[in-house]
Amino acid sequence: MPEAIAKANSLITHAQQPIKSKRSTIIMNPDKSTHKTNEAIAEAHELATNAGHAQFMPLHMAAAMASDRNGIFQQAIANAGGGEEAANSAERVFNQALKKLPSQTPLPDEIPASSTLIKAIRRAQSLHKSRGDTHLAVDQLTLGLVEDSQVGDLLKEAGVGGVEEADKLDPVIGRDEEIQRVIRILSRRTKNNPVLIGEPDVGKIAVLEGLAQRIVRGDVPSNLEYEVEDAEGKVILFIDEIHLVLGAGRTEGSMDAANLFKPMIAGGQLRCIGVTTLEEYRNYVEKDSAFERRFQQVYVAGPSVEDTISILRGLKRGIRRPSRCTDEACANVRVQLDSQPEEIDKLERRRIQLEIEFHALEKEQDKASKARLTEVKKELDELRDKLPPLIMKYRKEKERIDELRRLKQKLHQRVVGQDQAVNAIAEAVLRSRAGLGKLQQPTGLFLFLGSTGVGKTELAKALSEQLFDDEKLLIRIDMSKYMKQHSVAQLIGAPPGLTDGQGRTVDFTNTVIVLTLNLGAEYLLKGLTGKCTMERAREMVMQEHFKPELLNWLDEIVMFDPLSHEQLRKAARLQLKDVANRLAERGIALAVTEATLDVILAESYDHVEKNGVLVNAATGQKSDILIQIPNASRNDASQPVKKIKIEEVDEDDEMEG
Repeated sequence: MPEAIAKANSLITHAQQPIKSKRSTIIMNPDKSTHKTNEAIAEAHELATNAGHAQFMPLHMAAAMASDRNGIFQQAIANAGGGEEAANSAERVFNQALKKLPSQTPLPDEIPASSTLIKAIRRAQSLHKSRGDTHLAVDQLTLGLVEDSQVGDLLKEAGVGGVEEADKLDPVIGRDEEIQRVIRILSRRTKNNPVLIGEPDVGKIAVLEGLAQRIVRGDVPSNLEYEVEDAEGKVILFIDEIHLVLGAGRTEGSMDAANLFKPMIAGGQLRCIGVTTLEEYRNYVEKDSAFERRFQQVYVAGPSVEDTISILRGLKRGIRRPSRCTDEACANVRVQLDSQPEEIDKLERRRIQLEIEFHALEKEQDKASKARLTEVKKELDELRDKLPPLIMKYRKEKERIDELRRLKQKLHQRVVGQDQAVNAIAEAVLRSRAGLGKLQQPTGLFLFLGSTGVGKTELAKALSEQLFDDEKLLIRIDMSKYMKQHSVAQLIGAPPGLTDGQGRTVDFTNTVIVLTLNLGAEYLLKGLTGKCTMERAREMVMQEHFKPELLNWLDEIVMFDPLSHEQLRKAARLQLKDVANRLAERGIALAVTEATLDVILAESYDHVEKNGVLVNAATGQKSDILIQIPNASRNDASQPVKKIKIEEVDEDDEMEG
């Protein structure tokens, strides 16, 4: 064996003769290699000689080292993914490749080392020198071999590779646009450091995993591949929570980590990818303009329901067995049911973090830990008080899907008459909630057309209560304040507009927009008196005041008919019921006679201009109002009832009084 080792090393040492470049010369001294390394070289050389091959190649080294069951090469293949089965597969693939090489007869006395083997040995020696080792070890020889193109291709054929090729990274789905943007930024000559910005848990790290997978597959521009090869794989620095480097390590009179990075990033010595959230980026990174301008922003948004379904479908192979997730038909419903509003999701995550910290602090006995335990317990109690109402409200919103089927009946309970308007609104909302509406558009955009006091605003309030569980969620904007062109900026902001101070874009996809109009009452009066149809009256109003470009955006133009006497009576009762409810909170019971309603309606009725029934009804006519004022507690039903008669008081009587 010593003679074989010396012969093999001698061949490698003199292999520089057929290579013209002086840099290809390599000196292989057996005294500078470990015993295991010399044995591996001797076995590989003997394998090449016995097979009669023309050259001593890296393939011989790989086959010889893979045959050693206890060797480092076998262990490295097993650890890369696949275990012992992968190592056996690699040995089999190497031996099959050796059989395909041409052989010589008779066997040659000496076999020269190939240029690829010399390069592999040179890579190993370079690594050996960089580490400062005294002898060339087998692990360094292994690293030099696996970078050989032929050995690398055979390892891939055997199903062995890096982390990405061993399926330890999940497939990245639906992030092609973000990955392509990162690749374009990295391929630039200047300002080639991307920073991924997005809310927590939207998939920023997944973008980097997708980039790593593409680099392994070679699905990146050639200049980026050359960067990786020239830097021996050490090319891109990834910093999670990059805002933390601002101020990190700073003491009085010294620089922080960010100031140390700036010259290296600006000079191209350091390629960096940062990750942070939008809030932290604005609070920390933007304040340091010199640090910010060295990075190019890449915004990462959260996946939609459709993207989430695609992600689950792509991950099905890995999660099917433990999770028994096989039914794709219910995946869409499942995702929507399990999805929670952002506010609840943040509180839930915070609660879990605090519970973990609470259990860890319980085991500590020092004063600081006990003080922190008290703070954590207090915050946990606050979260437990805050979460249940939000969860109940969210569940109620999910149950509202069934209630939407009864939307017409709910609206009719509050809005008197206006059957056509209520039906049009209810059908438009149901179409949108069923997924038949316009994508990336509001739930509905309606124009309510009618004279004053026919129920336009009341229908908007009723709709807000039914859809969003609170009438106060109705935002009412008086457009008379925005008649001048420059005043619109107060509503939508300066160009590009519709973006708040934190860079968040306004989203109208879950809103209902209602425009109310009481112009053209004279046209509506013609339709009411039979001089023309109501449809023609509506057309005249639209043509008089609006352009077709605006009208084409509307989902529905809803006509509100004037109310009949009976409908006005019912509306008056609803208004008085609201007043009675407010008085009941003060312990006062209100009852109104039929004669009072007749007087109110008689004095407030007008086809063209009819304001609120109760507002303009105070004409001073005699009305009988029964007011029950308890003298004791509110729950005492035995209290006497007092009658008060309100009468009109003439100005002459007031002067005399």
